[in-house]
Amino acid sequence: LLSGRESALVCEDLILRTRLDVDHDRFREGALQLEAALGAALAELEGDERRDLPKRREDLASRQEDVVAAAHAARQGDLDAEQREVVSAALNRLEAVLRARAIASDPG
Repeated sequence: LLSGRESALVCEDLILRTRLDVDHDRFREGALQLEAALGAALAELEGDERRDLPKRREDLASRQEDVVAAAHAARQGDLDAEQREVVSAALNRLEAVLRARAIASDPG
């Protein structure tokens, strides 16, 4: 980002907000943020063929249904332990994909 070769993705800001919520045990808010972050990431990473990003994107896409269900549950009330785990696991995978993207972008 600092070199100007890459621009920030919208999902990156959403992921930071999600991480803050999850780290402070605000899983309802985190689930809602994650739903938006995941949708944005899938759109923004579409067509990025560097390294193993297509495979990682597929993994994220396979988690979308569970993330949407967790966000729906968050709109209704608290999440149960399984839904919290869905949020945590999907957030971890999404962060890993963005780290992989950053590494793939590094020319050195």
